[in-house]
Amino acid sequence: MVLKLMKKNHPLVSSYGKYVAKVMHFNTITKDDIEEEIQKHCTAKASDVQLVTRELYATIIRHLQDGDRVEIPNMGIMKLEAKCTPVDSPEEFDQRKHIKSFSLHFIPKSKKGKPEMYQGIHISRVIK
Repeated sequence: MVLKLMKKNHPLVSSYGKYVAKVMHFNTITKDDIEEEIQKHCTAKASDVQLVTRELYATIIRHLQDGDRVEIPNMGIMKLEAKCTPVDSPEEFDQRKHIKSFSLHFIPKSKKGKPEMYQGIHISRVIK
């Protein structure tokens, strides 16, 4: 993992003028890459992985849209959250007008409050 130090330049944020580390993303791993990698590590063929991932995706989406939380074993829990404009009273709320977007939240599986997926991260360099 490579980090780049970025200066916060927006005067309205509390960290204005300070530096924060941002992860640099150099590659995008596609579904084909994942299928090939899994095929190399087990007896499933890429076509088997493709079938399962397609069905898994459709099932997860259906449950998220129904308002369910979805737990993926050994990874964590996903859920959708609504981003809304505040209103003064419940009677004023109009979903078409006040819901601006939805976002996916992922809560990694953890032991004693420490997410397992963050253990063993190796930072190869920091760009200043």
